Amino acid sequence: MHKFTDDLEREWKIILNTTIMEDISDGLDIDLFEPIKEGENEQLLGKIVPTSRENIIRFVNMLFMICESQCKEQGITDKQFGQGLGGGGLKSATTAFYEEWMDFFQSLDRTDLVEAILKLQELIKEMMDNVAREIKKVTSEDIKEEMKKRSSNGSETLPTENSPTS
Repeated sequence: MHKFTDDLEREWKIILNTTIMEDISDGLDIDLFEPIKEGENEQLLGKIVPTSRENIIRFVNMLFMICESQCKEQGITDKQFGQGLGGGGLKSATTAFYEEWMDFFQSLDRTDLVEAILKLQELIKEMMDNVAREIKKVTSEDIKEEMKKRSSNGSETLPTENSPTS
């Protein structure tokens, strides 16, 4: 069992077992039993890595499923649960989730699957580092040029120094 504290200072327990993992597989189409499947790594990464809007929502839904009984005990809805998962809370929950996921397989002496999860974490870090490098390459001139292109292709307009602001 691993714990995390959300942004509202509420403490949550992450406990993975076969029942909750099956529920997650059925409800969210995320197979936690197989961290890496041949040819499907990107699909799993796309479902559990909280990097895009869709992935963050899916990850929070997964966390809610894991913590649902605790929420019911406290009278907390899924929306209220999600409100505690801003940047810091989500980061804390992500760390606790991965630690619990590895512990689940470690307790079964499935070091191969623990290694698979560690590899997923490596891939995530590498992906984020690559994105950060690409963002650093973008200049303000690149952004201005892209905005000009978009405004000339549609109804979007750019404010000018003399244009009124609302």
